[in-house]
Amino acid sequence: MMAVGMLPVLYWKRVTGVSWKIFGLGGVTWLSVTVMKATMDIFVTPSVAGAVQGVSAVGSAAAYGLYVGLQTGLFDSGFTWIWARRFRLFGASYMDAVGFGLGFACVEAIALGFNNFLGVLELVMNPSFFGTLDPAIQQALSAQYALGPALIGAPILERTFALFVDTFTVVLVFMAIKGAKGVFPLAVVYASIAELVAPLLNLGLSSTTIMGAYLLEAPYVLLGLIGVLGLMRSRQDPVFMEKPRRGAKPHAR
Repeated sequence: MMAVGMLPVLYWKRVTGVSWKIFGLGGVTWLSVTVMKATMDIFVTPSVAGAVQGVSAVGSAAAYGLYVGLQTGLFDSGFTWIWARRFRLFGASYMDAVGFGLGFACVEAIALGFNNFLGVLELVMNPSFFGTLDPAIQQALSAQYALGPALIGAPILERTFALFVDTFTVVLVFMAIKGAKGVFPLAVVYASIAELVAPLLNLGLSSTTIMGAYLLEAPYVLLGLIGVLGLMRSRQDPVFMEKPRRGAKPHAR
């Protein structure tokens, strides 16, 4: 998962020469999103979870998915907008926009991968830690461990396609900043979909089976493929061909 984050950044830096500052701003954007989500998880999410408890399983999953999905879409797109405008990236090229998105996705993949690594390391170095976990978590981890190495590819698959989702979302926001009409709402909706449907998929699928674990990643795969096509087409969009606005910062090389 960490390699999925790092290798595309190194590749894009090598072939385009985009400034490390652009990648760094993408990473700062992800950190901003994470801080805001963590704040909402403390003060807002418990109330939302409590409000949907009395609803049917499907209704509860749909309501919670809508909350999490919109949270992701609005924060991912909104903070990209804020930071890009804060640093006056109105004249950013297509390469810069992709670099910003890769920086966002890179920090996310590294953080999630490192967190998983620490969890595994804790169990290897201190096996008694397993006994301190909630019984439901113990059961789920035992079932996943019994599946063997075949399960390892699922989170890597998710991060690979999530990288295209994140990057295309950022490119859409940059297109909006550069004057494309109606693109920002599209970025919000696109970034929201995977998180929106995830709770519904969890009702019928289980990560403790090989098929279930991989089918749970289907939204990321489908949206990632859309992201690949979107990135290919947006490269030729007129907004990236226009001259930079007055006062805009030069290309990030």
